[in-house]
Amino acid sequence: MSNDHGYKMEKKIYLISKPVDFRLSINGLTAYVQEVLRVSPSCGSCFLFCNKAKDKIKIVHWDFNGFWLHYKRLETGRFVWPDQRVEPYE
Repeated sequence: MSNDHGYKMEKKIYLISKPVDFRLSINGLTAYVQEVLRVSPSCGSCFLFCNKAKDKIKIVHWDFNGFWLHYKRLETGRFVWPDQRVEPYE
């Protein structure tokens, strides 16, 4: 499946169960992907991160010429987030 630009959509979705420091932006989060997951952040996959309070998420993924950073903050409630390692969804 491809979009208007002709590139393929994300092949894998990585949900990082360990909370990350939310002061990190694209550079810090992509460094985490490279160092901890040992995956190239520009591989076309999507990487989901959550904060310790589980009320914020960040999603990083590579577009055909740069990274997207998506951010969501809940005003009430918390995200349901696993406490263990989750394999990539294909």
